[in-house]
This record gives sequence, C-alpha cells and structure tokens, in this order.
Amino acid sequence: MSEITVREAQPDEENQIVKLLEDNLLWPGLNIDTSNHDHWRWKYLDSPIMPSIAVVIEAQGEIIGCAHACITRLKIRDKTVYAANGYDVVIRQDYRGRGLFNLLVEKRKEILNSLGVEIIFWSSGNIILVEKWSRVSNPYPHPIDGYIKINNLMKTTKTLNIDNKNIMILGYSSLEKLNNLLYRERSSPENITVTKINSFTEETDQLWNRISQHYDLIYEKTAEYLNYRYLDPRAGNYTAYKAEKDQIQGYAITHIKKVNDLKIGYISDILSETPESAKALLQQAVKDMDDADLITVLGVKNNQSKQYKTAGLLDSRRLFHLTYNELGEPLNIENTNPMRAYFCYGDRDSLPSGV
Repeated sequence: MSEITVREAQPDEENQIVKLLEDNLLWPGLNIDTSNHDHWRWKYLDSPIMPSIAVVIEAQGEIIGCAHACITRLKIRDKTVYAANGYDVVIRQDYRGRGLFNLLVEKRKEILNSLGVEIIFWSSGNIILVEKWSRVSNPYPHPIDGYIKINNLMKTTKTLNIDNKNIMILGYSSLEKLNNLLYRERSSPENITVTKINSFTEETDQLWNRISQHYDLIYEKTAEYLNYRYLDPRAGNYTAYKAEKDQIQGYAITHIKKVNDLKIGYISDILSETPESAKALLQQAVKDMDDADLITVLGVKNNQSKQYKTAGLLDSRRLFHLTYNELGEPLNIENTNPMRAYFCYGDRDSLPSGV
C-alpha cells in the first residue's frame, strides 16, 4: 500500500471532497436549487451549533476518502449533550478493501471526542454497512418504524420492482380499509389553524421549552436550528407548517423527492404539544402531498404510531437502522422510555433513496 495520511480536512480541499462525493455517491441525494458546493458549505461549515468536521485520507497527493460528522445537541432526560451524526463516508473505488474505512471512522471519533462530543449516530441503507456497524455499535434503544400511505399502488409496485405485485396491491388495500375502520379520523380538529411559514421565530423557542419537558431522548429543536436545518435554501426544498390555537402548538416539515420516477412525499419532522395539533398538522401535510405517489414518515414505535395511523399512514414493517457509540461516560440512553423518545427523518442529514 502506498503511503497514506488520515487527517482533518483543510478549507482549501472543498473542491476535491465534493468531487469525491459526487463521483462515488448519489450525492447530495436531495432536490436542491443551489450548487452542490453550496450544500456542502451549508451542511459542514454553517451550523449554528458549531462547524461540523470532515476527515480525509490522502494518498499520493490526492484525497481518496472522506468521512463527515455534523454536531447537534441531544436532550437526554434532564441533560443536553453534544451529539454527532456520521455522514458521507466514501473511499475511492480503487482503494477499497484495504481497511481504510476503519481508519476514517476512528480518526473521526478522535476529533469528535476532543470537541466534547459525547455520542455519535449513524445509519445506512447499504446492508453491508448496516451489518458492519451493527457489530461495532449499539442499536438505537427503541425501534424506529417507517409508515407509508400509497396513493398510486400500480406505479409504486412497478417502480420498486416488488414481487407478487397483485398480492401486494390486495394486501395493502385490505390493510388500508382496516386502518380506516379502526383509526382514520377525517374530521378536522376544532379551533386549530394550520398555516405555512417561511421562518421559525421566538414562539418556536417557547414551544420547545414547553414540549421538551415531555421527552427524555430528543434532538434540540430551537428556532435557530430549525431555520438552518430546513429553511435555508441550501438545505433543500422543504415546506414548513405551524399549528396554532391561541399560541403555537406544533410544527411540521415536508419534502417531495423523485426516486426512480417515483414521487415520494416525506414528512421530515412533526412535533406537537397535543394530539389534536398533531392530527391537524398531519392532515394538512398529507392533503398537500396528495399528488405524491406515496407518502412516508418515521416514528418511534408505540409513541408516534397511533397519530400516523389516524392520518391513513400504515406500518410498512420496515425498521430504520440507526446505531450509536458513546465517546465518553455512559449516557444510558438504552434505559430511556420509548414513550418519551422522538426521532424523525430530519434528524438525519438527508432523505433516503428509497422507503
């Protein structure tokens, strides 16, 4: 093996890193109106919490691998800690199979630890990486389920190359009818107004201060962070809603993405104080994405499940694979109550390439 160096990236290496990501990943994997360079700067340089990190591998004067991490704040019971999400790890094709992935990941942990980060999460749709990380990491302590509402069954089953399409169509149709009978609520909550918004304001901070008391495991959701995460144009094309009844009671974020000619609507984030405001937000989000072929949302099992079913979203029976490593003293998140835990698509960096 030629001599290699594993180190933190330098500011003038942005072009090499972005090209490496573009050439080796479906990156950034979002519908964005800005350049990939702008998206990379938003993601890794401009966080209101602290700049994120990029680790690179250099060989023969070229960057042939990189790994990133975004730093956020995570509320664990009555304590808030710095947490990292591991993203955008890639090794150039001609250098794979040499153990370089492990070098990148370990260097990333070392740098994060020096910054006071106490826990790092990662996920992947790549089954090889899922199996690899499962051997060296801990699973998120509570099952995270995917929920779907299929508006165009024929197109969805065809595009996703689902075997036994007729059985799938019949099965989904039957489950949808049963769900509508048991859970679906079509009446709108009284006196709750849902409107689209262009920014989050101080009232969102007041909502967060109230609602955070009901959670033991949740990423911090301040107005400053939500504006950065969803409403910066470089982040992607998101739509934000708020629910009000005398004061703000919740918010929702949606995004529509094309995947192999399939139009998928994502409910990226939805947080509310009351079941009524959650219902109102979900109804509006589902209605506004009615032209999507399917709609999907994530939720912690048994906590967010029922509210999704009342909006016509069915359990897809597919778990979202999320793992973590603690970098300092034990945080004991495995002992948190699933009914006081929250997780959504937006708590990761981007949307998946499938459902």
